[in-house]
Amino acid sequence: MSQQKWVIVIIVFLLVMVFIYPLGRRTYYEFNPPKDISTSNAGLKLHQEGKYREALDMYAESLSHNPTNGVTYANRGDTYMELGMYDSAFNDYAKALELGTDTAAMRVNRGNIYLNRSQFDLALVEYGKSISIRPVAEAYVGQGLAQTYLWDDVSANQSFDKAISLGFDSDRIYVTRDQIRQIR
Repeated sequence: MSQQKWVIVIIVFLLVMVFIYPLGRRTYYEFNPPKDISTSNAGLKLHQEGKYREALDMYAESLSHNPTNGVTYANRGDTYMELGMYDSAFNDYAKALELGTDTAAMRVNRGNIYLNRSQFDLALVEYGKSISIRPVAEAYVGQGLAQTYLWDDVSANQSFDKAISLGFDSDRIYVTRDQIRQIR
C-alpha cells in the first residue's frame, strides 16, 4: 500500500475515533445507563409517586452498585424525611456532603432536623448554607423560626419578610411565629 493510502486510512480512522465513536458511547449509555444510575432514577420516580418504602429499596440497590454516589444518598435522605425517619435522613445527608453533594434543599432539611432537635444555632448554620447555595423561601422561614426561638425577633422578622418576598404564605409564617413566642 502506498504511503498516500496509509495516510488516508489513518485520517479516516482518527475521524471515526474522534467524532463517531463518542456518539456511539453516549447513545449506548443513554439507553443502557449503569445499574446504579437506573436504580437511583427509579427510586426518585417512586419517591415522586409517594411510594417511599419502594423508593428506599431502589436507593439501597443503587448504593450497592455504587456506594460513592452522593446524589443517591441525598435523595434517600429526602425519602427518609417524608417517612419521618429524621436520624436516617440526617445520616444520609451527612454521607452526601462527605461525598461532595451539597444542595439548598438538603441544607434546609438538615436545618429542619436541627430545629426539631432544639439545636437552633446549628439550624441557623444549615439555613445560612442553604441560602448561600440558592436563596429559597423555606430556608428563610427556618432561619426566622430558629431566630425566634433564640429571642432574636428583629432578625427573625427580616428573615420572614425575605421569605414572603420569595412567595411564602405570610399568614402561615406569622401564626407559627406567634405560637413560638407564646411557648418560649
